[in-house]
Amino acid sequence: MSPSRDGHARRGDRSGLRYILSTRELGRRALVTAGAISQRVARAEREGLVTRHPGTGRPRTLQVAPTAAGHDLVEATVDQVLLREAELIEGLTPDQRQQPTELLHLLPTDVQRRVGDDRVTHVGGEA
Repeated sequence: MSPSRDGHARRGDRSGLRYILSTRELGRRALVTAGAISQRVARAEREGLVTRHPGTGRPRTLQVAPTAAGHDLVEATVDQVLLREAELIEGLTPDQRQQPTELLHLLPTDVQRRVGDDRVTHVGGEA
């Protein structure tokens, strides 16, 4: 991945525009308060993992974008998680592997019920 001059990944890479989110959207997706997401974004910015910029539309809207270093960290973490997941299920039969998948499809409905938010349509990725 090649960063642009401002340290952000280029638009055509996986870290492109779809990864630029408002702090409100980040908080909604993470199911945390505005204060909690503000603290997390500030820490990530201090560590050089994201940048914040004024958004459009509502006053005080902030857009958060990963830097090249932030994107690299996410990619490395995802690789580690997927490798560990593969190790954990390697002893299961294909039918046994399907059972947790089927149960996890029930999770968004349960989360919707518990948090009272029917906008939760998926857990862990884009719908």
